[in-house]
Amino acid sequence: MQVIIGNTDLSQYVQEKSYKVDSVDDYSEWKDAGKHLHRMGYVSKIQGSFELVFIDGYNGHDGYGDFLDLIADNSTDKRLIIKVTVGNLNNQLKEIECYYDLKTNSMRWTKNGSNVVVKRILMTIEER
Repeated sequence: MQVIIGNTDLSQYVQEKSYKVDSVDDYSEWKDAGKHLHRMGYVSKIQGSFELVFIDGYNGHDGYGDFLDLIADNSTDKRLIIKVTVGNLNNQLKEIECYYDLKTNSMRWTKNGSNVVVKRILMTIEER
């Protein structure tokens, strides 16, 4: 799986087990008087989520801050251009414009006296 924003490949931060990005069909459906199901207006959209993990504070590294700067530099009004691997499309790498949401899962400080922090963030995307 790959996640690329701008020219930056974020795949090294993505937790493989959390990666769930697929193409989903969107359509209108109704039943007629004969109880027959009809569907129309098929559109496929890419949507899903994945967790990113950053280990910061080691030698002054701030991957989490760099990630937030990357998002800010490449998004407008919560819309982002991103390249992602789409699981149910034979793992094709697709570039999409999407809405995104970021949710901080946890921040944990190591207990070995260092200032290293493990930061987890869940990113949810939905093609525009």
